[in-house]
Amino acid sequence: MCAYTKTLSDADEYYYPNNHVKSYNWRAYEPDEQEAALAHAKRMLEVSLGRDLEDPASTDVYRDDYAVFEQALYILDNVPRQKSNGIDGVVDLVEDNKEGEALKRKPILICPEAKQFLAHNIIRFARG
Repeated sequence: MCAYTKTLSDADEYYYPNNHVKSYNWRAYEPDEQEAALAHAKRMLEVSLGRDLEDPASTDVYRDDYAVFEQALYILDNVPRQKSNGIDGVVDLVEDNKEGEALKRKPILICPEAKQFLAHNIIRFARG
């Protein structure tokens, strides 16, 4: 494996019509939104996994690139976006606070479609 080098054109190929059931969802977004979602998805997965993402070898079962593409579409389809100061596509990363409460970060949610492509243990063991 080597450093992660996938781009928007790789995601477009992954979501090519007749290659992915959600290809039309992906194409509904502007390229700058797609690019931002890919960058954000990569960061989310790296934090969640605790490692840098890598390009897969041709025989790998686990595919960091497919996980990023799936997570990016999940972000676009499910994260509320709002217009702020004339900028479209602002993602709300903190929960609304009630009076007297500090702002809380929203938990990192990795979508099931992305998880299936990752070597990611979802069972945590604790001793004590």
